[in-house]
Amino acid sequence: MKFGEWPNSLITKRYPEKDTMDYTIRRTTDEDLPRILELVHEFHAEGLDKYGLFCDDDIANKIMPKMVETSLVMMAEDKVVGVIAGFVTNHIVSNKRLFQEVVWFISKKYRKYGARLLKRMETFCKELECEHMVMVNMGGRSEAFERFYTKNGYKLLEVQFIKQL
Repeated sequence: MKFGEWPNSLITKRYPEKDTMDYTIRRTTDEDLPRILELVHEFHAEGLDKYGLFCDDDIANKIMPKMVETSLVMMAEDKVVGVIAGFVTNHIVSNKRLFQEVVWFISKKYRKYGARLLKRMETFCKELECEHMVMVNMGGRSEAFERFYTKNGYKLLEVQFIKQL
């Protein structure tokens, strides 16, 4: 399958014994971008503002449309409640195709469903013939995140530091 040719399928799942709500995971559309920007603001307010990383709406509105084809949204209660977005690129030294996550965020009320969004993104990346998925944990390392990623088959790749100049 070539980039951009993947089907516009909807994946709706509900597990009555586990879930208390219906949700849909689907491709992102341009119409989703204003709500995704709201989610990005939530994400920054929860963890990135303290690092001096503030969301500039003008820049976000220029970058986000470039990720529509390589992102998924989670819908619940008739609105976008989560997003996972990034870029498909080639690894700098091996030229292997990979997905580089830029944002993965679920509103607090729906966060327990976030792993399902990640799993669907993994499937989608395979459809795009990606060999790797690189996920970022911004806001500091935590044992909980490391356990989550390790449990889901990820390996720690690097640790980054930031300094405001």
